[in-house]
Amino acid sequence: MNNNKLTLNDNTVKLGGVNLDKNNFDIPKKFMVNFSKARFSKDGNKAILQALDAGTALVLEQAGVDLSQLKTITIEVYGGLDELQDYKDEEKEAVIECTNPQVRLLWDMGMSSWRGVKLVTDKITLSKGE
Repeated sequence: MNNNKLTLNDNTVKLGGVNLDKNNFDIPKKFMVNFSKARFSKDGNKAILQALDAGTALVLEQAGVDLSQLKTITIEVYGGLDELQDYKDEEKEAVIECTNPQVRLLWDMGMSSWRGVKLVTDKITLSKGE
């Protein structure tokens, strides 16, 4: 991921590629993901996951709350895509950790505007000892 400084007169800056300051966000360490709902870009260079804060989700699940009503966090993953496709094929549900996630603006195709934020990472790992 590109962490180079931008020049103020650069009119080629793509807003979707600019990392926001992670210190401004409460980023969970672990995420619960249902891989059966994972999507892959047409060009095959990224996977898009819908995740929940694993700590919150596990507590609510134990309390009998329907997790399908919770608002998800979008995570774009750019590495290990073959493995992610296997997880999708197996309809795996797992707790994951992101390696050095970055926060970026999220484009809403339906609204044709920036709406919210997403996490972007090169790699995820299945969490050990949930």
